[in-house]
Amino acid sequence: MGAIDQALEQPEPLPVEAATPPPPLPPEIRSALIPSLAPLSAVPVEEAERFDIAASQVPAREFFMSVVEGSSFNMVVHPEVSGEISVDLKNTTVEEVLQVIHNVYGYSYFKTGNIYQVMPIGLQTQTFQVNYLNLVRNGSSQIQVTSGQITNSSSGSDGDNGNSRG
Repeated sequence: MGAIDQALEQPEPLPVEAATPPPPLPPEIRSALIPSLAPLSAVPVEEAERFDIAASQVPAREFFMSVVEGSSFNMVVHPEVSGEISVDLKNTTVEEVLQVIHNVYGYSYFKTGNIYQVMPIGLQTQTFQVNYLNLVRNGSSQIQVTSGQITNSSSGSDGDNGNSRG
């Protein structure tokens, strides 16, 4: 009898009776365990400064430096950045401007804290440190292949087993 047949013949387990719930915690203990939540309106939301920017065939280095002028951000432009940029953007942020320039012109940029770094157009190589558990995974499989016996019969009398000769 197979394992499946044995499992089907076993009676179903009886349902476990519900245990009595523990008594409720006193209010002073409950309030000590649950931190108070500040209302969302009390949490200050730092909104990025918005501005208008218009440029027509401005050298890229000059353009990037002017984007952060008068803001709390810093800009570092790679020495190999070159080319000209033309844009006309209204009510935008530094992040939005740099993302649009990246999409249209291909200049990559990175932000670290309040510093933006602009890289030249081209392939950039970056190494990422991945912090993960160093695990060894093992697996096994048990496959059994049973082949049947094949008999070859032919009605031809020349012993060619049905193959054509030419």
